[in-house]
Amino acid sequence: MSRASTATRPPAIRARVRVALRRRAAWAAASRSARVGPVRSRGALAADFAGALAAGAPGRGAALLSGPVPAFDGPPGLLGWPGRLAGGRDPDWGRAGFRFFLEAMAPRLVPASPSIDPMLTVGDKAPSFTLPAVEGGEEVTDPWTEGPTVLAFFKVSCPVCKMVAPMLTKLSEGGARVVAVGEDPPEAIAQYIEAQGQRVPTLSQPAPYSVSEAYGLEAVPTVFLVGPDGGIQEAIAGWNRDIWNGLASTLGLTEPLSTPDDGLRPFRPG
Repeated sequence: MSRASTATRPPAIRARVRVALRRRAAWAAASRSARVGPVRSRGALAADFAGALAAGAPGRGAALLSGPVPAFDGPPGLLGWPGRLAGGRDPDWGRAGFRFFLEAMAPRLVPASPSIDPMLTVGDKAPSFTLPAVEGGEEVTDPWTEGPTVLAFFKVSCPVCKMVAPMLTKLSEGGARVVAVGEDPPEAIAQYIEAQGQRVPTLSQPAPYSVSEAYGLEAVPTVFLVGPDGGIQEAIAGWNRDIWNGLASTLGLTEPLSTPDDGLRPFRPG
């Protein structure tokens, strides 16, 4: 649509079109000034705005949002923009504006809910629980009382869990005691076990997953090595080749679970 075609529109619409055209021109001018091509991301321009505010150039923010970018002088600011407006600066306004910008744009730090404990780690006591076995439905309580136990939490829809399922089988076949806890119904877990080759004793944890909450799980897979006294000796979240191989070594396995030539990534978060 040309500028001339806006003349026949009602005043309110013409005003909106003028604002849109000014903003478009501002983005184009900002792009040319930065010399990084025809288009700049809004994030980069927002960072430039922050730098200008910090240097006391409120006119820049107004220019970016509503009109052509004026001439600037002074030392370069953030991302190469000049640091102050030609003709003067207002440090007090700049500092206040920059504080407002940081508060508006920065990620929020949300305090942890008091009802959710952080993930347990080495030295913590493993919370007691009783869950049904997927095979046979027998109730199992605190499996580590029979010896050091790798307690592995997983979910059937988790791709990283599927990747580490054979690792749990390798640990078990190497002589370690492994018990998996699935956050799914027994029927879904049974299908998962068959498909992924996870040949270890497996328990089913129904919603709302109170056991996972007690252990402070943030993601799956998460693995704990629990001693006979209930003390947590290892805590591993996600997949890390070196850490999982270290766990295998701790448990007495002579072969690594994974090597660089097996096609697996060295690290994958849960």
